[in-house]
Amino acid sequence: MTKTPANSDDVALLRQEIERLNKVVAVLTERSEDTMNAKPSDFSVFESTIILEDQVRTRTQELEEALHKNEKITRALQQAKMEIELHEKHLHDITASLGEGLLVVNSEGIVNFINAAACKMLGWREDEVLGKNGHSIFHRAPNDNSAEAMICSFVTESKNKQLYTSDEEFYWHKDGTKFPISVTVTPISFQNDTTGAVIAFRDITKEKQERDWLRLMQAAIEYSPSSVMLMDTDAKIIYSNPQVSITTGYSREELYGRCTSIFQSGQSSAKDYDHMWKTILSGNVWTGELLDRRKDGSLFWEALSVAPVTDEHGVINHFVAVSQDNTEKKKMQTLLQEMSFHDSLTEIANRRRFDDYFDLEWRRAKRKDTSFAIIMADIDFFKLYNDSLGHQAGDQCLKKVAQAMKNKIIRSGDLLARYGGEEFVCLLPETDLNGARHLAEILRLCILNLKIPHPNSSVSKYVTISLGVAAFDSDKVKSCANDLLLRAADDALYVAKSSGRNCVKVSDSNSV
Repeated sequence: MTKTPANSDDVALLRQEIERLNKVVAVLTERSEDTMNAKPSDFSVFESTIILEDQVRTRTQELEEALHKNEKITRALQQAKMEIELHEKHLHDITASLGEGLLVVNSEGIVNFINAAACKMLGWREDEVLGKNGHSIFHRAPNDNSAEAMICSFVTESKNKQLYTSDEEFYWHKDGTKFPISVTVTPISFQNDTTGAVIAFRDITKEKQERDWLRLMQAAIEYSPSSVMLMDTDAKIIYSNPQVSITTGYSREELYGRCTSIFQSGQSSAKDYDHMWKTILSGNVWTGELLDRRKDGSLFWEALSVAPVTDEHGVINHFVAVSQDNTEKKKMQTLLQEMSFHDSLTEIANRRRFDDYFDLEWRRAKRKDTSFAIIMADIDFFKLYNDSLGHQAGDQCLKKVAQAMKNKIIRSGDLLARYGGEEFVCLLPETDLNGARHLAEILRLCILNLKIPHPNSSVSKYVTISLGVAAFDSDKVKSCANDLLLRAADDALYVAKSSGRNCVKVSDSNSV
């Protein structure tokens, strides 16, 4: 016999039936007892009564068993219902705690479920959305009633039974503002039919702003007039912008994975590289100049800044280098320096260069324990030459005298400078008095041999010079300031001019 589960009404009926049958059994039992005392002729009645009683008891047992089974089923159903409610609550708690918005729509786009994150992002309450068409509420642009706008791409894609993902979609907030979303639409299928879709989305406004910013930064780096490189901790190049290729002649592909030593020319000091690595490995920025080599072998000056890049724990994992080709600037600086150190008329060193070089070589002489000499020279009667022949002739005279003396100064450490007007000075490191006197006489003769006419000179019909010589030995160099040597040479020049000019006079260094 097939038994079907009973509901609460069925159970009540079963209980009533059992109660009724129990009453019947009681009545029949009573009658059977009376029958036992009846005549033998009534035995058939008794037999029928017994059979009926047995049937009643059997039916009663069946009904009790059915009742017991239904009670178990009822308890099982109640337990299952409690578990379902518990799972639903657990699922609700999970979806409510999700940072992503979650929607469940049917095949027509009607919202059957929306979680708390979606409500927060969209600005709608749950009761305002459930049972409504989500596309018309927050996917379609407000007041856009075009036929195209009425079609929900999410529902269309789900009906195609295809997973749909995009970072280019937008949702509309209740206040009318639009925000970009990253969305994943997963179709819900039952018996090979699509019944709806689960839509998971998140607001990517900040991410999009960051992506746009990174895109802008990348463009700025790519089109920067400065060379930009990114290296790993082994100084291997993992990125270079186009300007690096323009400056060095190497393509981006040739540089990728190569060590930055590919640019080293061997002309920069090892101390510069040591200082650079010590600085950047300590977490600081290094700035300096290096003389590097291009792919074609030519040298170029690079104004370079290198900075460490750290992770969130402060550990250095990359280095970024920004540089500019400083070659032309360096040439200009050299030219300007030469201009600032050279006399524009005579093209020899000027007074400023003399002062700097005198101080530098004097300190060197002290360290090396060497002698030092100076020759001072002055063109005789140069004012009369200028007055009679004109300033243009005077300038030409100065040029010829300067170049003639320069040609006689052959040691690289010696320096000839225009000290002022028609006066010249010659610095002679590591030179004693005899050597300086000999050179001074050579200079006097070379100017005389130029045979530059001087109509107003009282000592010669040609331009002549007077020279004063002074020298300090190593002990004197150590104990005296360099201006004393210069003063001694100037005093000797004064004596030469007072002694008839066109001669060499030597200072007595012992009297200084």
